[in-house]
Amino acid sequence: MMQYHMFRDDKGALIPVAAETAAAHLDLSVTRFNDLVRQGVLPKDGRARFDIDAVRIAYIRHIRDIAGGKKSGVDAPELTAERARLARAQADKAEMEVAALEGKLVPAESVEKIWTALATSFRSRMVAMPGKLAHQLAAIQNPAEAEAFIRKSIYEALDELSNFTPQQCGAAIDSPESSQPDETAATTQSEPVGG
Repeated sequence: MMQYHMFRDDKGALIPVAAETAAAHLDLSVTRFNDLVRQGVLPKDGRARFDIDAVRIAYIRHIRDIAGGKKSGVDAPELTAERARLARAQADKAEMEVAALEGKLVPAESVEKIWTALATSFRSRMVAMPGKLAHQLAAIQNPAEAEAFIRKSIYEALDELSNFTPQQCGAAIDSPESSQPDETAATTQSEPVGG
């Protein structure tokens, strides 16, 4: 690194320097230095000469403005926007983790497995219903009694559906409710589907 006293004369007055010297002082390439001069970020002290103090102060202010989100340029990243996006993503992730721990969020695979098992169980019950009801309905002469019998069978199937639990299909959902044994699951599981 260059010594600061190199830019002063015998009386302590600043000596204007060339772009190459000023760029090296700021640890920039000459191309990047000239870009900043063209953009008006760095001041020029005459033709191709620069006041090293003014250049350094202007560059420090420019970097502070970028870091603080007050300024952006073609080459400067939108640090504030990126930080905000990262913070949002981290907050979203933390919220999802809390929701999962509270049992309010479950993996999509578990939901799909449960719904598939639920629909399969209900379908089996509905497909078996005509064969189960046919013989009993044949003996009923009164249409109102036949309707009541069919309605009762449908409500039984819907009741089975409402008592369906994730444990019946072997889905493991880590929530406070699923960690305790469920008596209805044990009784419903032993019943034949559709019978």
